[in-house]
Amino acid sequence: MALNRPIPSPLSSLRRRAALAALVLAPLAAVLAYAASFLLDDEYQSTARVLPPALYSAPPRVPIFTTDSGYERMADQISVRYQSDLAMSLLRSAPILDAVVRLEELGRHFDTSSPRVARDKLLEQTRISAGRDGVVAIQVTDTGSDKASSIANAYVTELERYVVDLTNNTARTRADAIRLQLALAQQRLRDLDGVFVQVQRRTGVVKLSPEQSTSSSNLGDLRQRLAMREAQLTAMSVYATTSNPAHVRINAEAQALRGQIAAIVGQPRGGAEGTDGKGGGAEEVQYQRALRDVRSTEEVVEGLRKQLIQAEFESVSKLAGLQVIERAAPSEVRSAPRRPLIAAVTGLTTLLAVIAWFLWRLRRLRPVRATGEVAPLP
Repeated sequence: MALNRPIPSPLSSLRRRAALAALVLAPLAAVLAYAASFLLDDEYQSTARVLPPALYSAPPRVPIFTTDSGYERMADQISVRYQSDLAMSLLRSAPILDAVVRLEELGRHFDTSSPRVARDKLLEQTRISAGRDGVVAIQVTDTGSDKASSIANAYVTELERYVVDLTNNTARTRADAIRLQLALAQQRLRDLDGVFVQVQRRTGVVKLSPEQSTSSSNLGDLRQRLAMREAQLTAMSVYATTSNPAHVRINAEAQALRGQIAAIVGQPRGGAEGTDGKGGGAEEVQYQRALRDVRSTEEVVEGLRKQLIQAEFESVSKLAGLQVIERAAPSEVRSAPRRPLIAAVTGLTTLLAVIAWFLWRLRRLRPVRATGEVAPLP
């Protein structure tokens, strides 16, 4: 008597086929992808890290946030992030890229005769980033470990050279401007010396009293402090009202400084000039003003001479100020291709494809199950 074998349902048959495909095709696809990845060239990464200098010297900013006169913070000061962003822009600029291409002979390395194509390929293989501490990382990817480190170090070399040239050119321009200012200041000093001699002859005053001499020496400091307070008031007027406590405090300080300056100069806020109850008060005031002008101009001339010496030194200096944190070194670890990752992604993709096929066949099988007919095996 023959045994009647049960006919498998289409759903169970579909499940068996899907399980078999998942168990066979997914590992097979992963193995094939892993084997095919050996056809790809190995890639290596090398990184150099530098700390850029102050590439741009802006004029002094106005201190507007003040909690203590000795610890004033600048509102628009040059931040570390700004310097690193500027250094990153320089590293991506055409002059430095072309210099790196010439230094490393990348036209022959990339098998191209076009400098533009070589520059574009160099940019594709380079990743430049900056951390919060301002350190700029130059990461180069290439098929050769030694070549990757050599290109990264070439970036550092060209950046140093560019910074030196930029510093020297800026210093030369500043030195020319200082020479012109110094010539004008020296001419003014000669004129004031002549005026001072005439005042001495006219008034007969040869030397001031110790109190007046001390006041004259403090006048420059008072005027400098007053100028800073006025600059603070000007900056605060953009975002604060006159009733702001900080505005009121700084305004009071400015008024006090004006009073002190007026007392030294001999222009009191009330009363006539030179009416101090002593004979010769007007002559002493004239002498004091002439002496003050001569001394302040001498200080200006001396300061310009120091600035000129500094600018002339910077115009010929070869110190870039670029701090090299880490030179690039050849790496023995391959960065790409990541063969295990390629195999895993390929196997997972194949598994998802099998699941999609199973759901598609199951959707076609549902109408047949609803009518009760026996569907042919898929």
